[in-house]
This record gives sequence, C-alpha cells and structure tokens, in this order.
Amino acid sequence: MSVRKKWMLFLMALCLAVTIASVASLAIPAAAKEPSGPVYVLRDNGGRLALYDAESGSLLRQYDVYTHLLPAVDVDMLRAGIDVYSDDQLQRLIEDYGA
Repeated sequence: MSVRKKWMLFLMALCLAVTIASVASLAIPAAAKEPSGPVYVLRDNGGRLALYDAESGSLLRQYDVYTHLLPAVDVDMLRAGIDVYSDDQLQRLIEDYGA
C-alpha cells in the first residue's frame, strides 16, 4: 500500500472520528446538564433582594438591592419567588437587578 493511500485512509478515519464525536455530543440531553429542580430562590425579604436555598428555605445572602426601586413586574415576581436553576442564571439575575 502506497504512502498516499495510507495517508488518505488516516484522514478518512480522522474525519469519521470527529463526526462521531460531534454527533455524540449533540445527543446528550440538556436536562442531564442541569439539576432537575431549582438550586436557589430569589425573593423579597423586608424590601431587599435575598437569596434562599431552594431545598431548605434557609437565607443564604441578602443583597443591597431595594425591591421598591425595581419595576412593579419584578417586585411581584420576587414576592412570589424566582426559582434559580444554576449559578450562571443566578449571576445574570443578580446583574439584572443591579447587585
């Protein structure tokens, strides 16, 4: 077998391996990457933004964000509690509220 044929077989095998790896990574369901339930809950606590553990309900942190300064829609959502499923989502929400 010539060097050129060996090289072509190697490249074809490499392309096949990359294709299989790409398809396999797409087949992993998104649900497997995130927890099934919320990790945290953001809520109003005495007029301030507060973070609670979703499982135990214990207060984890209180922020210097006064909820009465937020839009009414956000205040209503915080009074009901906003479920947070990841640290990335928590970071985005905290930034949105100005903490």
